[in-house]
Amino acid sequence: MHHFNGCNGKLGTGSLGAVETLAIRKNKVGGAGAASLASALEQNTTLLVLSLRGSEVGAAGAASLASALEKNATLRELDLGHNGVGDAGAASLASALEKNATLRELDLSGNEVGAEGAASLASALEKNATLQTLGLSDNKTVGAAGAASLASALEKNATLQTLYLVCNEVDAEGAASLASALEKNAKLRELDLENNQLGAEGAASLASALEKNTTLLSLRLYYNEVGDAGAASLASALEKNATLQTLVLGDNNVGAAGAASLASALEKNATLETLDLEGNEVGAAGAASLASALEKNATLERLELGGNEVGAAGAASLESAFKKNATLQELHLIDGTFKRR
Repeated sequence: MHHFNGCNGKLGTGSLGAVETLAIRKNKVGGAGAASLASALEQNTTLLVLSLRGSEVGAAGAASLASALEKNATLRELDLGHNGVGDAGAASLASALEKNATLRELDLSGNEVGAEGAASLASALEKNATLQTLGLSDNKTVGAAGAASLASALEKNATLQTLYLVCNEVDAEGAASLASALEKNAKLRELDLENNQLGAEGAASLASALEKNTTLLSLRLYYNEVGDAGAASLASALEKNATLQTLVLGDNNVGAAGAASLASALEKNATLETLDLEGNEVGAAGAASLASALEKNATLERLELGGNEVGAAGAASLESAFKKNATLQELHLIDGTFKRR
């Protein structure tokens, strides 16, 4: 595979030849530079990956690239993270997605895309049949309304597998919309909702969806104020869910009670491989509950408990369980890591 990094040269049969990956990051490409690249994309038949991350593309540059996507038939990945494309740029790209049949990944993280831009992209997802990954993290104003639009699209879309919505103020209302979609969607594999103020209520909505969903493999809820109540809801879902492999609940104010709920679920669940509880308040009592579960669980491979003040007693319980458990490969504590040799 041929790669090119920099901001000189032209796409096509010129100096880049059969280049398949082009990365021009933090180079002040701007709208004019994006227009030049877009013009080349309309004729290029070899480029598979284009990254213009942090290159001041703006809404105008996004519009130019969107126009090119309507004609280009080879590009698979487009990274436009941190380019200030805004709702207008998102709308242009959404229009292109309705016609493009080859793009698999689109990253629009950190682009000031709000509910309006999310709605445009959601509308496109109802028609697009090829996009597999959509990155909308760090847009901050997608909010519950934008999440609702995306959720509606997920009920109809049959190809998207990964959706990143980190740090978007989705809140409990947005979580409820996405949860409703998860009950109907049969394609999404990864959902990242870290830092979205979901609370216990949002966690409960997602937990209810997990009881019915049969395709989601990874759910990331880091830093969402889930608490013991939210952990209990998710634990109850894990007793019924038979597909989820990764659950991230770091920095969620989960205490000993929440850990006990999750431990009880681990005794019954047969699919979860990674449980991340880093930076919570599990303590020695919560560690003991999890340790007891590990003696029965036969599928968990990684348990993250760093920053939980489990103390010497809690660490001893976990170490003992680790030695008895036959499947756990990694156990992380703040002052030590146990790994299989």
